[in-house]
Amino acid sequence: MTSLVRRIILFSLLITTACTPRAPMASPEAPQLEREILQAEHDLEQALNDLDTDRLAALWSDRLVFTFPNGHSSTKAQRLAGVEKARQSPSGRVVSTNDEVKVVGLGGAAVAYVLSSWRSPDGGPAQQFRATHVWARENGRWRLVAAHVSQVGK
Repeated sequence: MTSLVRRIILFSLLITTACTPRAPMASPEAPQLEREILQAEHDLEQALNDLDTDRLAALWSDRLVFTFPNGHSSTKAQRLAGVEKARQSPSGRVVSTNDEVKVVGLGGAAVAYVLSSWRSPDGGPAQQFRATHVWARENGRWRLVAAHVSQVGK
């Protein structure tokens, strides 16, 4: 085999290898990031169930944009006011359980895909919702910066 043919074969192999799609390599931080976001999601679930505006204020970014299942959106201040109003009304309470949480890390940000069941405290029938939560590191803590919630099957 001539030197030119060997070079062409080698070049072809290099191009083929470079162009072959591969699964992204998991960064060493991925398991830690996933644990941190799963913990943040658990904390959010508990704070929402407790209607704890102080904990929610700490978990939510000042830049929060929350989109409700009906398509309307609110800011952090508006959302906290709604939680406070729900605290005043027994009929405004809902208990939610995260059935599934999947996390995708994006370096200084992460997306959590959440499937949850919501029911009234009296044990009425559950409704399922799917949420997309965007978390970002702010001052060394994970804070929710965007949330979009949709009802499943409606």
